[in-house]
Amino acid sequence: AVLPFKNISSDKEQEYFCDGMTEAIITDLAKLSQLVVMSPSAVAQFKGKSVDTRQIRDALGVAYVVEGSVQRSGSALRVSAQLTNVETGVQIWADRFDRTIRDVFAVQDDISHKIVTALQLKLSPSEQQRLAARPTQNLEAYDLYLRGRYHYKRKSVEHTNQAIPLLERAISLDPNFA
Repeated sequence: AVLPFKNISSDKEQEYFCDGMTEAIITDLAKLSQLVVMSPSAVAQFKGKSVDTRQIRDALGVAYVVEGSVQRSGSALRVSAQLTNVETGVQIWADRFDRTIRDVFAVQDDISHKIVTALQLKLSPSEQQRLAARPTQNLEAYDLYLRGRYHYKRKSVEHTNQAIPLLERAISLDPNFA
């Protein structure tokens, strides 16, 4: 289970970015045949809560939990992540990534690869390719997409109306990302 990453930025508006980071890592790990990964909706119940990993094990039936935090200030980006064995409570891997926002995909890739390494998974060539694939090279389109998804997932008319122009702008910046 990849738990929702915590927003530790002073800007609460960055919540969409943390949600996007979580979903990107879930998506990357779900591409691997050796892992069963909980969906974003399954882990959403733990957002903003401090929960013992054994409770997560009992609720979701998982063996490992990925937790993390994101701090974004201007173009600076700090992401911390850790992988824990829920049975023993032992942290298997942890790291901090200090990058710029231009490197957001590299951070997501690094986290996914380090989890794969920590779990000692052997990837097929096609899985390696799928893990390396990027959704778009246009960071503004990606940011707009994350903002749009954040509003869309709130499932209200007001939020949907906020999501539509953001997603349309993302498509106009990179039609292949649609």
